[in-house]
Amino acid sequence: MLVYCDYLADLIKRALSADNFIVDSVKGVINDVVNDRLMSTKKALIVTDNNGKQYKILVEEYNGD
Repeated sequence: MLVYCDYLADLIKRALSADNFIVDSVKGVINDVVNDRLMSTKKALIVTDNNGKQYKILVEEYNGD
């Protein structure tokens, strides 16, 4: 079964990076890695607005729970 976390995180990153009104910077895509081992398909983006406030946006598989 395919999981599109990478693709969706990249789409979100490109859309937010194109915004010059509120968004100052977008960092990521950050993988869920511990000791060089991929723990999940979860991806994170760190977004900074023009006021310096940071936001963490997570993209992860959802199974309905």
